[in-house]
Amino acid sequence: MEMAGRKPKATALKLLEGNPGRRPVNKSEPDFIPGAPETPYYLTPEAREEWDRIVPELAKVPGLLKHVHGTALASYCMAFARWIEAEELKESARTPMRPLDPSDLSNA
Repeated sequence: MEMAGRKPKATALKLLEGNPGRRPVNKSEPDFIPGAPETPYYLTPEAREEWDRIVPELAKVPGLLKHVHGTALASYCMAFARWIEAEELKESARTPMRPLDPSDLSNA
């Protein structure tokens, strides 16, 4: 059963907004280790390339990245690498289309 009303805002978000409601902030909210996660050893070269591209950009935003985000980021990078691979396979499998020749139909 769902609770009525809005979902509570994260404490960090309340503090960023200046706590306009003046309600007490949650002192027991979990606090994760800040900073960029370590690069996972199991990334493919293509996924590693995406990791090296995206993590520094995300790390520029103060307080955005936490160590706990490593698995989600790795999953994104692996999915991105698989998507690139699928696009390359799709392009290599394309054959030029030629117009239909009516004589081809009579041989069937």
